[in-house]
Amino acid sequence: MKLFCKDNVYFWVDPAWDVISRRLLDEGDWEYPQAQLINHLGRPDWTFVDIGAHIGYFSLMAAPHYGQVVAFAPTKYACELHRKSIKTNGF
Repeated sequence: MKLFCKDNVYFWVDPAWDVISRRLLDEGDWEYPQAQLINHLGRPDWTFVDIGAHIGYFSLMAAPHYGQVVAFAPTKYACELHRKSIKTNGF
């Protein structure tokens, strides 16, 4: 497990486990234009819902811009990584 930072948001990733983690560490982003759009559209009185959140890339990037974030991770390990990232960020 490794800690990765993008736009002052921290992610716990496991490059041995999934492609998203490897891409974040190797290339520094994962579908970043989509994350920027999600953040640009965010409002403090809106809720962001991330179904299939995996390690939580979009929900963690959205958290500073939305009033509430709800995320559903598909596997127990993805959920553990996501929860650890939430705690690290203080969300």
